[in-house]
Amino acid sequence: PKTYYRLIVKMIADDGIPFNFEAGLRQSKGLGLRSIHSRLSFIQAQLKQREVASGNHLVIHFKIMP
Repeated sequence: PKTYYRLIVKMIADDGIPFNFEAGLRQSKGLGLRSIHSRLSFIQAQLKQREVASGNHLVIHFKIMP
């Protein structure tokens, strides 16, 4: 039988100081960004950062079983 999933999309935006999540993750010595990355990996989610004129815009995609 075929397995179906629901796709959940969570958008997070702010008007603060722009940052590059991937670059920050590579350079980070703290646990904040690493913890976010670890939790997203655990639920097999994908994080995409959209380029915006000001602030930050992150989109998280993950699947759940119905």
